[in-house]
Amino acid sequence: MERLVEYYLTSRRLNVFVVTPGDPSPHALCLTYEYEDLAKRVAAFRRAIWREEPVGEFAGALGAVLLEPLRTLRLIEDEDVLCIAPHRCLHGLPFAALGSQGEHALLRNPIAHLPSGAVLPAVLRSTSDPTGRAIVVVHNSDKDAEELRASFQREAASIAAILDADIIDASDGDTLAALSTRLPGARAVHFVCHAHYGGRGRSGLVLRDEKGADRLASMEELSALRLDGTLVSFGGCETGRAEPHQSDDRRGIVRAALTAGASSVLATLWPIHSHMAEIVFAAFFEAWEAGYSRAESLRRAQRHLMEQSENDLDLSGSALPTHWAPYILVGSWR
Repeated sequence: MERLVEYYLTSRRLNVFVVTPGDPSPHALCLTYEYEDLAKRVAAFRRAIWREEPVGEFAGALGAVLLEPLRTLRLIEDEDVLCIAPHRCLHGLPFAALGSQGEHALLRNPIAHLPSGAVLPAVLRSTSDPTGRAIVVVHNSDKDAEELRASFQREAASIAAILDADIIDASDGDTLAALSTRLPGARAVHFVCHAHYGGRGRSGLVLRDEKGADRLASMEELSALRLDGTLVSFGGCETGRAEPHQSDDRRGIVRAALTAGASSVLATLWPIHSHMAEIVFAAFFEAWEAGYSRAESLRRAQRHLMEQSENDLDLSGSALPTHWAPYILVGSWR
């Protein structure tokens, strides 16, 4: 079952609306909860993630507030596809990591996100998926160490092989110019490059200009690309971070891709380990090519990374939410 779970927070109320396809009346749950307390819990969770500290206490507490009441009332059940529409401090929160140790939401439900519930009709609009050749864009900064450079190239080659995709190497010239002519109709586009989060509209992807120098492809430039129906994924750090706006509509790289017409975007909420990113994106696209939904493909990829800690000493920390939880799917989950 697919369910939209939309949150609306006031200073002293936690309101949750759950919508099920075919049911014209949303189920509403209103809890008394101080917003400042919730915001502090979310901030503490994020600090622990960034510092690579244990997050079990915070994840359990937030799961108990945001998800468990819905499970208790059977508004959501295990294996339901949850499409989360957050509000205020909940934007950027990895709902997949919420819950007590061993009971993360990821293990119970495939999860996707929406900027808001208002965009759901556009996401559900029945349109055929693009069938054109997939594209992988790869670019290393001149300052990258050899190990990181090799990781980027391995990721690009791996995804290109899985998707039978063309590779655009940013070192060959103006990347945006090349994309503008080759993007229309592409079924998927995967970017393996650095990203920059600067706030106040200064976020973007690090690519090359026509003179061969690194440049920041801005959100405005990304919004102008033709991504009609394309599945877009960003393999850089913090590509899913977004800055607040008065309307609660967050501005960032993900929003730019959706504005350009992407059907869904796979991005990252905080800095990621390049070797682990190779594993997650490859597993995601393998599952997607095998016919799984996008939400289920991401869940399988994250669980696959969690399991690697048992098989590879170099990935001994991969079971921690710090490493598997930053990946977030926004938009169509199907």
